[in-house]
Amino acid sequence: MFGRNLPKTDSLVVLIIYIFLISYPFFADFKIGRIRIDDVSYISDLVRDEIANSFDVNSDISSSVQQIYKKCESSPWASDCRVSFQVPNVINVEFRKVVPVAFLIEDDGKVSFISGDGQKIETHINISRLYKFKEKLSLPFVKFQSSRCSMKDIADFISYVRSEIPNFLDQVLCSDFSLEIYSTEKYKVILPLDDLYDSFNRFMKMRNQIGNVSEIDVRGKNGIFVR
Repeated sequence: MFGRNLPKTDSLVVLIIYIFLISYPFFADFKIGRIRIDDVSYISDLVRDEIANSFDVNSDISSSVQQIYKKCESSPWASDCRVSFQVPNVINVEFRKVVPVAFLIEDDGKVSFISGDGQKIETHINISRLYKFKEKLSLPFVKFQSSRCSMKDIADFISYVRSEIPNFLDQVLCSDFSLEIYSTEKYKVILPLDDLYDSFNRFMKMRNQIGNVSEIDVRGKNGIFVR
C-alpha cells in the first residue's frame, strides 16, 4: 500500500547501505578520474586551473577532496566552496564566483582588482594575464585620488554603467568631488561624486547627440557643458 512506513529493521538496513555508499570511497583505494565544475566562464576556468594544479593525482579520495576544498577556498576568484565525491571517480566542485568589475591601479603602481561587492582582490597579475582579463571581461582601470572615494560605491556605480552601456568604460579617476570617466568612445565624462546616478542619466539622455567632443562636464545643476 502506498504511504506505508517501512519497518524499523528495513529503515536501519537502508540507513546502513546509505552510509556505506557515502563513506566507502573515502576508505577504498579510489582515484580521481576528473573534476567537474558545471559553470562555464572565464572566472570558473581560473578556479579550475588553480585546483587542477594543486593536488596529487595519486592521493586517495579523502585527501584529494580536502586539498581541492582548501585550494578552492584560497582562490581569490571563489568563495562558499562545496566539494563532493560521485561514484565512481568524479569530484564535483561548486562555488560562488568572485567577479571583478575593474582593475585597481594602486599608488605604488601595482595592479589589483575590485570585485563586484566592492572588495579589493590582491593577486599577482602579469602583462599577458592583464590583457586577457581586459579582453574577456572588458574591465576598466580605476584610480582613487581621495579618501572620499568609497570602493564599494564606485564598484556599484561601475556595475550600473556596465549594465547600461557595455564596453563603455576605459578608465575611471575618482577625486575629492568628481568622478572622471574616460570612455572607449574617446571622450571624457565628468560627474559630481555626490550625485553619480542622476548626473550619469542626464548624460545618457544626450549621448546619442554627441559629435566630435573631448569632454562632457555634467557637474553643473543648470546644464551640461561640452568642450
